[in-house]
Amino acid sequence: MTVIESLLTDDHIRAVYLFGQAGVGKTRLAAEVRARCEAVGVATVRIVGSSTSSSVPFASVAHLLTDRRDGTTRTGAPLTHDASNEAALLVAMVQRTVRSMGDASGAGRVVLFVDDAHLLDSLSAAVVSLLIANGDAKVVATVRQGEALHDAFSASLRSGEAARVDVSELTDHGMVELLRCVLDAPVERRALDAFRTRALGNVLYLRELLMGAVESNTLQLIDGTWRIDGTLSGTDRLTDLITARLSGLTRPDRDALELLALSGPLGLGLLEMLAPQANLEQLEEGGIITVHHGVAARIDVTFAHPLFGEAVRRRTSKLRGRSIRHALANAIELLGSQRWDDTLRVAVLRLDAGGQGDAVALARGAQLARYAHDFALAARLGRAAFTAVPTATSGLVLGEALYELGAFDEAQTVLNAALALATEQPNILAIGGQLMTVFFWGLGNDEAALATAEQLQSVLSDPISIAGLLGHRASLEAFSGRPSTAMALLDLLPPMTDPYDFCRLAVIRSITQVFVGRTEEGRAEATKAFELHVNLDEALSLPHPSTHVANEALALYEAGRPQQALERALVGYEYAIGDEMFVSPVWCQLVAGEACILLGRAHHAKQHFQTALNDARKRHFRGTVANAWAGIALSYAHLGNLAAAREALAESDAQESRLGVFEPNIAVARATVAVLGGAVSRATDELHAAATSAALGGNVGAEARVLHEMVRLGLAAKVVGRLVELSAHSDSALVIARANHARAAATDDPHALAAVGDAFAQMGMVTLASEASAEAANAYRRRGDTRRATASTRLAATLLASCDTAPMPNSSRPDTLTPLTLREREVAYLAADGVSNKAIAEQLFVSTRTVENHLAKVFIKLGVSSRQDLLSALR
Repeated sequence: MTVIESLLTDDHIRAVYLFGQAGVGKTRLAAEVRARCEAVGVATVRIVGSSTSSSVPFASVAHLLTDRRDGTTRTGAPLTHDASNEAALLVAMVQRTVRSMGDASGAGRVVLFVDDAHLLDSLSAAVVSLLIANGDAKVVATVRQGEALHDAFSASLRSGEAARVDVSELTDHGMVELLRCVLDAPVERRALDAFRTRALGNVLYLRELLMGAVESNTLQLIDGTWRIDGTLSGTDRLTDLITARLSGLTRPDRDALELLALSGPLGLGLLEMLAPQANLEQLEEGGIITVHHGVAARIDVTFAHPLFGEAVRRRTSKLRGRSIRHALANAIELLGSQRWDDTLRVAVLRLDAGGQGDAVALARGAQLARYAHDFALAARLGRAAFTAVPTATSGLVLGEALYELGAFDEAQTVLNAALALATEQPNILAIGGQLMTVFFWGLGNDEAALATAEQLQSVLSDPISIAGLLGHRASLEAFSGRPSTAMALLDLLPPMTDPYDFCRLAVIRSITQVFVGRTEEGRAEATKAFELHVNLDEALSLPHPSTHVANEALALYEAGRPQQALERALVGYEYAIGDEMFVSPVWCQLVAGEACILLGRAHHAKQHFQTALNDARKRHFRGTVANAWAGIALSYAHLGNLAAAREALAESDAQESRLGVFEPNIAVARATVAVLGGAVSRATDELHAAATSAALGGNVGAEARVLHEMVRLGLAAKVVGRLVELSAHSDSALVIARANHARAAATDDPHALAAVGDAFAQMGMVTLASEASAEAANAYRRRGDTRRATASTRLAATLLASCDTAPMPNSSRPDTLTPLTLREREVAYLAADGVSNKAIAEQLFVSTRTVENHLAKVFIKLGVSSRQDLLSALR
């Protein structure tokens, strides 16, 4: 607003022109400036230019044509034959009106606000220019980018008497912040991306899209978060705005826009061939289309804004659309494939035109859509291809797409049919593996998944296919809660030299390594797989690269690096959610929630678990719903909300489908809620059973977590042996710290407990660090070491204050510090300020010995040993 404010204070600046595309907020900005002017007593006048009145003399300033002598107006009166004299009289009338407004305001100033100055009729523009030149008024005007200004206004820009301000579109960050501010609640990433990609920084379009989404219930407030369900559609006003922008075009221009609207980006040569009469240069200059360099030195043409294409599609009749699509498909096939997605484009065009299309082209198009992670399109094309000519490959593509869309029953039917058609062993493995995935992850039917594995084992003989089947079986074993069995299967496999095979196997091998305590191996394998995967061409049955990021985040979490785990999980989520993936976004949010629990951020943990729950529900990912609800229950318990925790836990327990490997996490949630409600013995039984189950399956990190919960309940002596044993078989710093905590608590060693607190604090686990420090304080106190007890108590309180998570209800809590007396406080603050003992004694009229005695007591009470530590302790 600096340039605008200078308009009122700097006599050298007489006008400010706001340039920008339609809808970026020029008029809104000008309205805000006008409100500020009126607030300080400056008279304002609004003048509006329009295309309908641009040829009518004085049309835009007609409301100022008031004869102040008799109060009559001259609006709408045609100029007489003495046109020059009549015009001069009208100009004089406007000047008198403006001057009288300035005199009446008391400020002696008038600011004219001219909206769409480029559309003023010539005489109105001349009047405004004259008012500026004579000093009768200053001007704030909006001008659409790319439009020519009247010479009267351009002159003031050239002379330096006017300033130019370019109002640009909102950045992505600006749009996100605006949405969050307006909606006053968290907004899911899918919704933010939808608004961002549809509005492209245009504030007006964003407003209309938001209003349309709320009115149509496409945007809903669910569990405190705004979520999108369906496709964004704007208001009728938005349609009218865009239609008006496209009005007045010639028939050839409309033909070119219809081609673009129905095909997407087109090569410039192809567009010129199909619409030779269109004035593409004029469409580009008008900001309707944009031309840019595509792949292979090809020049592509697209709409300058995606909403323009939608408006054109809505206005194109079905029969004309059918004709255009056929012509486009024929032209692309005639020229030959010039883009990687030309096959996909032709398949879609043929299908949209009402024809069935070639089955081979449809199948290839489905594959390309799958590689682009457009699973809805892959399913549409794949269904058409599989219906026309069923093949094993088209059935696999369709089955994968249906799985990602959550249509598990149909996916099962299609994959069974495809499996019956498969004759080559790689195809049999790929289809059978996807069918196992559908059974296990989608339908929650472990028995059917294992039965499919047995069926495949009876028909596969190729070593590579058998190795792939072992990987699938290992996945079933690992996520069923038997990672040690899965690891034994994976260790039978030879090293994978092919990058595709390595990435495919790394999905299960890296996470299994983490489960059995080999966290660094698991992290390294996930990292390598991701680096390889992003440089590979996509292939069927190859999971999304974000899966490796989720595994890496889990490895970091289990290794005791929760902050890094949180960061990687969020990176993986952003990556996966952009491609509308099914599994990995849920994993990433679950890991993020668990990391926040360790970091003492229960409120944020609840948000991550809630997002995981919503994503799992949206895609019918049944196996993780119980985990998400348990995470919400745990978060509420740590926030002290017992009623909400019990409700969430009941939802978790009600889920029939669950993943055995994560049952210990649910047990921890149950135990925490039980302890919060005072049922400590029930919590202990729950934890003991979960530890036994985790031990049987070889789930090292999960067993250590469950046993450590028992340490937090004061049962260190019962579990210390097993925790120490687990730490010897794990490279996880977290498992080692948990074992050290058990050992220190069992021996009541205050120094060891303090060291454990420091270890937890260095890992960012402030709640656990606070509890260990409080235990150290109690142990020091039992040994009569008051100073160290006080220091540990103060540290525990500081750590606890840095998080929103309460300690385990039955664990040690930081004691209340012994308060200082008034005189001790006076002495302490003076000493902290660097005043000597002698000077303190003189100031307080006491002896130096008394000051020394007071300081000794202060040091003990605050747990410090020097004056340098006093100030921070007093704070």
